[in-house]
Amino acid sequence: MAVYAGLRIILAALLYAAALAEPATARPTGPIVATFLAPKADTIVIGRITAAAFPTPQRCCTDSTMFDGTATLRAAAILKAPSAKPGPFLTLHIHSFNTVGKNSFAIFFLNHAGDGTYTNADTDHWFLEARRSAPDRAALPADPVAAIAQEMLAILATPPMQITSRETGVNCVGEPLARSGADAIYAEAMWALEATPLGLVEPALRRLAMSPNPQIRLWCTASLISHGDFTALPASVPALLAPTREIASAAWEVASMLEDQDTVPATLSQPLMTLLGSSDAQLRAAAAHALGRVSTQAVIHPLADAIQREPDVEAMRSEMDALCRATGTDDAPCDKITWIGYGVENPPLWRQWAKAHASAHVPPPI
Repeated sequence: MAVYAGLRIILAALLYAAALAEPATARPTGPIVATFLAPKADTIVIGRITAAAFPTPQRCCTDSTMFDGTATLRAAAILKAPSAKPGPFLTLHIHSFNTVGKNSFAIFFLNHAGDGTYTNADTDHWFLEARRSAPDRAALPADPVAAIAQEMLAILATPPMQITSRETGVNCVGEPLARSGADAIYAEAMWALEATPLGLVEPALRRLAMSPNPQIRLWCTASLISHGDFTALPASVPALLAPTREIASAAWEVASMLEDQDTVPATLSQPLMTLLGSSDAQLRAAAAHALGRVSTQAVIHPLADAIQREPDVEAMRSEMDALCRATGTDDAPCDKITWIGYGVENPPLWRQWAKAHASAHVPPPI
């Protein structure tokens, strides 16, 4: 499980680097939007960058690279503002790790500088991808967090082919950054909704999880799971059994969200047992993790059987961990099952142990 957690961090970083080409960063900005960015900013604007200039920073391509630049933002909607609302064009003085490109359309988190200009509210996270078309001001909730959630849901409702390439930001030597696809934008929207109260987003996410588009359906399923809502997972299992390249990123996020859950309802046992047969190793590992949290008698034999046929050592580790948890075993080999490296991986021993415990009983609750 630790290996897959590490892979999630790596993918987040890759999405982040790729999506700097877009009007927003595809990294986990979401969990801090409601609790950090929105209160920290005194001005929140949905709009489009009409001009941007970011000279090459003095320290280039290091972890401490900071960009100082200027940008002009044309406001489409004001979600939050001081007593004096900004005009239609805002001048931005940016000091940030992240640049923004001309024509970027996003939600910007800003602070009024007192001289008629605005600065980024945070040096790292200060904008989120928004719809390319201007939102209906009258339809936006008065609460900024609710309005942000509405914009994120609108992104998840947008078909992939309509999420087109944007003008790019630049790297630390002024070169345009590589462009990324719809998945980077869906990922940020999903992450942004993680911190949003479930009541604001659950009805819409459940509707979108029934979308005929498989990418939208799976990204919304992952978002629901992040809130502890598993209702959309059973209908997603057929697609997850053999995920295509088109849905690979969304399927991977479903797996990651499953691996993050400590409580899983027993009603999910059958869909999760089916998911043990997925062609994707991480999805098998995620299903095993979740079954270990179910820990009913029904999961013992399927987990033991999965271990016998598992070709991937890390997925097998997750299946073993789940079987150990379900049987209440904490002695060898279960005592070191979550250790990584140092020769502790022993598939033959694991298969032997699983076969011997295929008929074990789940211990009664204490």
